[in-house]
Formats: sequence, structure tokens, C-alpha cells
Amino acid sequence: MKRLFFLSILFFMCSSFGADGYNLKGMDPYILERIKKESPQLLQAPYTQKKTNELLKKIHALSGAKKVKIDTSNKRARFEVELLPKITSVNLAGDFSSGESDRILRVSGMKPGITLKKEVIEKAAIDIKQLLARDGFYNAEISMETKKNEQGKIHLEIKINKGEALRLESIQIESKNSELNKKLKNELEDFENQILSSGELDLIRAYTQRYLQEQRYLQAKVLEPSYEMLSSGKASLKLKIEKPVLYELSFYGNSDISKSKILRELDLDNPSKNFGLDLSAELRTRIAAIYRKEAYPKSEIDIKELAGENKVTLRIEIKEGPQVKIFSWHVRGSYSKEEQYYIDLIQRLGSSSIANEKLVEEDLKTVLKNMNVFLQNQGYLSSVTELERIKWINDSTVEVYLFIEEGVLTKLNKVIFKNANSFNKDSLLEITELEEGGPLNLNNIESSLSKLKAHYLNHAYLDMKVENQNTNLIQYFDENRKANLIFNINEGDKIEVKNVIVSGTRLTKDSVVLKSLAFESGEYLTLERIKNSESQLQKLGIFSKVDIRPLPANDGKRPVLVKVNERNPGVFTFGPGISDELGGTVRGFTGVVYKNLGGSAKVIQARLEIQKKLSEDSFLENKISLSYLEPFLFGERLKGRTNFSFSQNIDFLASETTTNTYIKETKEINFSMEKDINRYLKLGWNLWGISGTRRFELDRLDDQEKLQVASFGPFLEMDYRDHPFTPKSGTYTRFNLDYATPGLGSSEDIHYLRATGAFNHYIPLTEDRYFVLAYSLRGGYVENVGKPGTYSIPQDEMFFLGGRATLRGFELSEIPNTSEISSLKPTNSSTYYVTDKTYFGLVKIELRFPIYKDFGAALFYDGGLVEIPEIAIEDPYRHSAGIGLRLYTPVGPVSLEYGLKLDKKTGEDDGRIHFSIGAF
Repeated sequence: MKRLFFLSILFFMCSSFGADGYNLKGMDPYILERIKKESPQLLQAPYTQKKTNELLKKIHALSGAKKVKIDTSNKRARFEVELLPKITSVNLAGDFSSGESDRILRVSGMKPGITLKKEVIEKAAIDIKQLLARDGFYNAEISMETKKNEQGKIHLEIKINKGEALRLESIQIESKNSELNKKLKNELEDFENQILSSGELDLIRAYTQRYLQEQRYLQAKVLEPSYEMLSSGKASLKLKIEKPVLYELSFYGNSDISKSKILRELDLDNPSKNFGLDLSAELRTRIAAIYRKEAYPKSEIDIKELAGENKVTLRIEIKEGPQVKIFSWHVRGSYSKEEQYYIDLIQRLGSSSIANEKLVEEDLKTVLKNMNVFLQNQGYLSSVTELERIKWINDSTVEVYLFIEEGVLTKLNKVIFKNANSFNKDSLLEITELEEGGPLNLNNIESSLSKLKAHYLNHAYLDMKVENQNTNLIQYFDENRKANLIFNINEGDKIEVKNVIVSGTRLTKDSVVLKSLAFESGEYLTLERIKNSESQLQKLGIFSKVDIRPLPANDGKRPVLVKVNERNPGVFTFGPGISDELGGTVRGFTGVVYKNLGGSAKVIQARLEIQKKLSEDSFLENKISLSYLEPFLFGERLKGRTNFSFSQNIDFLASETTTNTYIKETKEINFSMEKDINRYLKLGWNLWGISGTRRFELDRLDDQEKLQVASFGPFLEMDYRDHPFTPKSGTYTRFNLDYATPGLGSSEDIHYLRATGAFNHYIPLTEDRYFVLAYSLRGGYVENVGKPGTYSIPQDEMFFLGGRATLRGFELSEIPNTSEISSLKPTNSSTYYVTDKTYFGLVKIELRFPIYKDFGAALFYDGGLVEIPEIAIEDPYRHSAGIGLRLYTPVGPVSLEYGLKLDKKTGEDDGRIHFSIGAF
């Protein structure tokens, strides 16, 4: 298509044109500015034919036109520009997923509005071919075809036949070490027959380099892989290894620091910590640094190399010398507090070595810098902290002399909130927690800045900025004794939602997204509403990513973009598990869930669980459950749930007092609804649930005892944890209240009120959150609210403690034991009943800390009691303490814990080990 536009230039030409100047009034402003900037001489006298021709060429180049002509009739020059056509639509044809298509189009650069040029099309084809080659499709065929319709619009059709992906048939290893070549070839067998993409090549190279490092080929290097194309879509890969020498490390003379600790600190398995040309010298330096870090400054390291064929033995001789202790600290200089204050501060801000008074000079220098920053943050802006000297008392003891000059204390004179029109100064001072007249604390300023921004963001001023937060925030005067803090605020508009635009939905209806939002058109958009909306959308479980942001506009009324990425709605799950409870239990589960039924976020789920107690040869415990979730009950942001389950389990309480095995078979259905008030608080109500149970002996399948429990009641959940599975800070609270009565469908006499609650708190003890104190407080109360003395509270609603989840060191549900509650079992019944009331309390405390990567440990204390007033339980409070080890794996955590009973009774074991693999 030809689009003609005219750039009219009125000019007076030289003698041949009968003019003496150019009139550029009608020229395109963009082209005119470029000419003025790049070739100003073309617009200046004298005006010649040559200049006119050059001006013609310049306009042609700047306009990107197909053709430029000049018309000089009537002594008026007119430039006629014929532009190249533009592509109006692009289509990609081939066997691709939507993600692949997007990537190909993005790499090619082809999109509507691109100028149709031969070189652009050719480059796009080359870029696509290179992209497909990186994915392993080296023989892809690409055609680019343009079509013009009747309206003159140009359509670009990109046709791609990927062909067969190139697969890796074999890997050849080239090095001077034939033994290593064989090992590596076997190690890399799993990569054979894989698609030979660029990513696969990088993976092979990285895997090989890591293997070499782990096997102690410390200077070996994998060169850039090369490959040879074979027939039938196959290729042979060649890996060259430089310096394939194996190093063995032998340590002598080390006694205070073990070989394993030295190797762990050296981290030789890490490919990023490779060695240069002089391996022995670098190793000597690294080992010496390890000893200095442990307060052995006089250690001596000597390394001898014993060379063999493709192997070098490094004999590492270590003279450790004494570990040096700091006998005393001395502070000199000018400072405002007692000397001990600064000594305590040094030990608090320093490393564990400094805290334990070990001489590690690097740590000492670091803590002095930290101390200086601390003092400056307290308002002593010109403070100086220095190491004056280290005085040796003997080979293993020193005195450390510090010099501290605090300097002038700077006070905060005034806080000025410039251009803060929406809030008064007093309210902003209260929010930022700044105090005029007090010391200038730089840490508090950083904190106050964050609080100020949060305040504006939560009042819908999402564009708010502190213009001077990086410069001129503080103005000092009176020789740095005073300072004014000036927040130069640009409040921006208070943002009101004009309309909501939903992007990224394919299966999901837009109405699902809109109903989940905590705001709507006409409301102010605050940061809290954005976060609550993102949380609600994530909780639907159908989106992998959610992004909500207002779009630019000329005023405060903004369109709001809600962009989502959808997950695969159908998920199949399975998993194994094993624990040592009840003599050992093996378990597993499998299930299928579809989370976006009809694009409406409705969820249906089916799950099968099985478990086998190793002590039981003939019975496989099982549970089948079906559930349905309606996310928008009555069209509101209110979730409705329906659950049905059928299970068969060994009733170990009933079986414990007899040689027979009792089976408990349960059918249960319940209906509930819940509402997320915000991203932390959930309120719900169990509308109605009924559980039908029958108990029978394994050898006799006829019913021996039937029971129905029907109940309803509210529940509350507050979750402020930083992570739902491995929290390191925050709290989690849950409370349940249930009321059961025959009027709802319970068996005769089942009439109780039951309340349970739990509060978990996670407290990081260090800034890096490596050490976490976690504690849990739990309690429960259930009371007969029917006829006094009736069997109103069945065994399944009573409370028991013991086992890994409650009291470690005790058997599962050992407290109270069957002998203590024997009087609660009616004649000819296999079920225990409470006729009055019962309650429990439980406290669990853990100190959690990592050991190495995904391996961690915990020290714990558990204590709890169960009280049943109608029977006598001697010393009801039981407690234990112990240690736990945890390893997090792809199939779930591996947990090994030992609990020691602190109040062992006659006939009881000292404690027990709890072991489990997998989450269930």
C-alpha cells in the first residue's frame, strides 16, 4: 500500500531556481529537528543544486520512505514521499504451544505496525531459525508470506515446520586421564537420547564441572562442548577436559580443628570456588584463614605435593599453635557512658568469636566498624572507633585497647513535612514516631520514611513520593549539633478506581476475578486493598501469578489492571510416608483435583489414603474422601464446602485391652461456609455435619456398636506467619466451637458443647533468622449439656495426648491411658464415654536451627495434661524434653526426634524415638 504525504518546502532557489532561500514552514517537525541537529549546513545560504540534492537524500533517509520525488514547478519545491507499507496483522502457523508462539513472535520482532522491508523479513526468519536451533530443532523450515487484501491491508503469514528435534546419541570424553574418561561417560549416560538444545548443553557442561569438583579434580576445566551431526536426527557430543588430575588431601598435625570441619569450610564441592594455577599456595591461604577465624593467628600450614600419574597427593602439615583468648578490654578516649557499656556493645555487635572473647582480628576490625555505625545512628555523627593496640600477655592471651571518640551529639530540631496537604503535622509525627528535640537517630529516620510511605499508600495515595529521600533529607546546622529533617512530599492524586481491566484469563471467567477483588469502581484504591485482592486471588488456587496495578491517567480516576497467569486446573497427586508410631506405620495417598470447573473457580477433589500398621498382618486402613468447593456462595465472596468421607481404621484404644482387633468404620458428611475477611483473618461456620460410626471385631463383620454425632458451630483462623510450611516469624491462631445434639441427628444422649483453640508463635532470634524460637499453646474443653450422667461425650470427642504431634517421648494417645479411663467404658461397649466434662492443655516449645543446607535440628520441651473430673488421674501433668533432626526432601520432611520423659512413672519407658518420612 502506498501512503502519500507531502512535505511542502517553500524556498527560493539559486539562479537555476530563481530563489535565494528555503521556506521550511510546512516541513514535518520531527524531520526538521533532525536535519537542524545533524546537517544544519543544508538549511543555510548559499543555496545550490548540490545542497538541494543532499537535502532530498536526507529527507529520504529520515522518513524511511520507499521513494522521494521533488517537484519544482512554479518555483515551489514540493517533496512527494512514498512510504513503505506496514504490516497490519501477523499469524504464526505450526505445531506450537501458546507460550512457544509468544516466544517466537517476540524473538522475530514481527508485529502489527512494522514496516515491510525485505531485510527485516529475512532477519526475522534467521532469528527464528536460531531460536529453534537452541531448542534442538536444527532442520526447521521457515517461510514468510505476505498477502494484501481488498482494503490494501498487509497480512504476514509465518509458516514453520520444526521437523524432528536433534537427539544426543553419544557423548565422547577427551582428556589425558583414561580412567576419568570412563567414569564420566558412565556418569553422563542419562543425558543420552535427550534433545540437544542449548540449555541441555549448558546443563551437561555444568553437571560435568560439578562432578569433577566433587571428585577432587580441583583444577579440571570443561571446555565448550562441540557436537557432530549424524544421520537420522542424531548427534555425537564431544567434551574436552583440561587438567584432569585427581587430588587427594591428607592432613597431619591438626587436633583442635577436625579434618571434616576444615573440608566443610573449604567447600571443595562448590564449582564456584575453583583454584588458579598455584593450587597449593591457594589451599595454604584458605586453611590459614580458617584457623585465623577460629582464633589461631599463629598457625603454620605447609603443603607438599606427591605427584603420580593423573594424581597428586597433597600432604598438609599443620602447626596449629595456641588458640588466643582476650583476657581484658580497655577503652580510652572521649565518651559519655561507662566503659563497660562499650565493652558490652562490642560483644553484642560482634561475631560469636568476639562474644566468646577469642582473638579474631578480622572480626575485631568488623565489629569496630559496626560500632561506629551504631554510634552515628544514635546521633554521634563524627564518632571514631579504632583499635589502638593488642598487648600480648603470653602466647595464648592478649589485652585489647580500643579508642573511642564520640564527638558531638546531634539533636533533631524540627521535622518538616513539606507539601503535606492531606494530613496535619501532628498526625504524621505520630505515625513516623519521630520526636523533635531528641537525638538524631538515623535508623529511626529509615523506619519513619517507610511508615510515612505506608501511611500514604494505605490512604490511596499510590503515587506518593518523597522527592528528596536520597538527597538533602537532613539539614545540619550549629556545627552539627542540630538538624532539621525535611520530607519533601509529592502526594500525587488520591487514586479512585475508574474501571477494572482483567488480563491473562483463558479458562477463567472475568467475573471470578472481579468478585475476588477487595475494591470496585468508584472506591479508593489503597495498598491494603491491593494486597487483600492479590491474596484472595491466590487463595483460589487457580493462578500462579497475580499482579494488580493502576494504569496511568491524567487525574486520580484510574483504570486498574488485574493481570493473572493461570495454573493447570487439573492436578494428580500422590505421596508415600512412614512413621514408627503404633509399632510402625506405612502410608500413602493418591488423589485428583480439578480447581477451575467451568472457569468459575469451583473445585472438585477425590482422594484415597491407605496405611498399614506393621504389627497388623491382615487389615489395610483406608479413607476415601470427596469434596466440592463453591467459591462464591450466593454470588458473594463467601466459600461453601461440602465434604464426604468413608474410612476404616483400627481402634487401638478398644483393641488395647483385648486380644481382638476392633475396626472403626466411619461415614461422614459436612457442609460449611467461610469468608476471608482479609489476607490474615478467616471466619467460618460448620453449618451441619454428621458422622456415623460402627465398631466391629475384625473376625466378626456384624455390627457390634453404632453411633451418630451431628454438630454445627463457628470457627476462626488468623494467620500472620511469613510462610505456611516453614515459618520463621509471625503467629497462627485457630479456634473452633462445636455443638452436638440429638436434634441435629446425633444418637440419643449425645449432647455436648466442645471448644478447642491453638496459638503458635515464631520468634526469630537472629537477624538472619537461622535461630527461631517457636512455641505452641493449645487447649480444649467439652461438657455434657444434656441430661446429667448420660453418655453424652463419646471417645472420639475426648482429648488424648502423646505422640509426635502432641507430647513427644510418649506413645500415641498414651495420656490418659486405658487403665486410667477403664471405668468410662460401659458394660458390653467398646467405646469410652464421658458423662460430665473433660479438658486439656498443651505447651510445646522448640529452639530451631539449621545445620547444613536442608538439614536442621531443634531442642524441644513438651508439657500437657488431660483432666476428667469424674475419674481420678494421678499427676495429670506430663512433660518431656528432647532433640529433633529434620531433613527436607522432595517427598516431604524426614524427621527423627527423641523425647525423654521428665516424670517417668513405674513401668514406663524412659522415652521414645519418633521417626517419620513424608508429609501426610
